[in-house]
Amino acid sequence: LADMNGILDRLFERHGEPPPTSQDIGDRIAALSRVAAADGRVLADLGTQPNKFVSANALKFEPRLMALIRTLLGEEAIVATPHAGDTLHLFMPGERFWKYSLPIHQDYSYLMQSPRQITLYIGLSAPRPDCGGLEFWPGSQELGVLPSSKNEHGSFIVNDSDRIERSYQGFQRQWDVGDVAIFDSLMCHRSIPNRSAESGRVIQIFRYSDLSDERAAAYNWSSTVYPRRGVTFETEHADLYVPAGGDTARG
Repeated sequence: LADMNGILDRLFERHGEPPPTSQDIGDRIAALSRVAAADGRVLADLGTQPNKFVSANALKFEPRLMALIRTLLGEEAIVATPHAGDTLHLFMPGERFWKYSLPIHQDYSYLMQSPRQITLYIGLSAPRPDCGGLEFWPGSQELGVLPSSKNEHGSFIVNDSDRIERSYQGFQRQWDVGDVAIFDSLMCHRSIPNRSAESGRVIQIFRYSDLSDERAAAYNWSSTVYPRRGVTFETEHADLYVPAGGDTARG
C-alpha cells in the first residue's frame, strides 16, 4: 500500500494537485478520477501482468502463503503462475468504468495454463456504500471447465449462468483492507459493480497453477497473453538509440 500511495502522490503532483490526506487507496483513486481519470491505468499497469512492485511479489510468494497453496494443490503439485495471473483491479467511481464489472465467469477462461488453479483475492481499500464487491457460488467449481462465450465488452460469461444461480447458493461480499479469499479458479463468480459516484474500490489478485494437470500438459502449460501498454528505449531515448550500423540521433 505504501508503494502504491507513493506512485499516486507522484501522479497528483504531475497535475499540480495536492495528494488527498486520506491514505485509503479507494479514496485516492476516486480523487484521481476527478483530476485525471486516465491516469488510473498507470497504477493498474504496475500491478498487472505481472505485478512490478517487489513488495507485492514478496506478498505473493510469502512462505506461509505458499505453504497454504501447496496444501490446497497437493504436495506433488508443480506450482507456477499464469502469465496474466497478477491483476490490480481499480473499480473507479462512475458508470463509465465497466471494464472489470464482469458477468458470471470462471477465472481459468481468462488465464489458461492449468485448470487446477487457485485465485488469491486481497482487499486493498475500505468498503464504502455502493462500491460493490464480489458475488460467488461455492461448489460450482465441481462442474469443471464450463462452456463460456463473450459478451459485448469481450468479457467471458458462463453460458448456463441461470443454472449456476438456480443450483448453488450465492453469497455477496464487500472487501475491507486486508480481507483475503482463496478459491478455486473454476468457482463461478461475478463482480458487483461500483455504483458510487464518489468512492473507489481496489483489489489485488494473484493466481497459482498446478502444472501436473494432464489437461494443462496437453497444451504445453501455455498461458493467455494479453497486450499491455509499454514504451521502448528507441522511442523514449531516441537521442541515445543507435540503430544497426548507425550513430545516435544526436550524432
